Amino acid sequence: MNPMDEPKSKGARPLSRVEWLVEAAAVGILLFWIVYLPSHWADLPDEVPMRFGLGGQPESLGPRTALWFLPGIGIILYGALTLVSRLKQFHNLPVEVTPQNAAELYTFSRRFINVVKLEVICLFGYIEWKILQTARGNADGLGLWFMPLVVGAILLTSLFPIFRLRRYRGD
Repeated sequence: MNPMDEPKSKGARPLSRVEWLVEAAAVGILLFWIVYLPSHWADLPDEVPMRFGLGGQPESLGPRTALWFLPGIGIILYGALTLVSRLKQFHNLPVEVTPQNAAELYTFSRRFINVVKLEVICLFGYIEWKILQTARGNADGLGLWFMPLVVGAILLTSLFPIFRLRRYRGD
């Protein structure tokens, strides 16, 4: 069934309290950077680490204006993923959506998108923080465990919906 043909009442359920907390955390992180960067701009060196190797060590420097890149991309991603999470016609589900399972599937899909949104914004926030700490001499890059933890989080986040949606395919 085409999501555009479904009755409006078959969409996702309203946002839960946990989902509102996820939204608040994502917005809070973005607002932090919008306030923090200008208020500490004068304290920042002219050049900051911009690229890190697999071991988390800085490999090159760039202008401090590049610090706006991650918060800017974060705001764009937040807006785009929020829009996609609320428009069911953009949910690409690997199972058949029926009137009986539509609300549950679209709610699950929206929650998954919102968790991914928060993960990305947290990741950007952490990288931004480590860039600033490294530039100020308080840290030595992202750290050795950064890459394995990020890869692990991405794998876990990606595998969870695959296993969760199997019950709708009859596997």
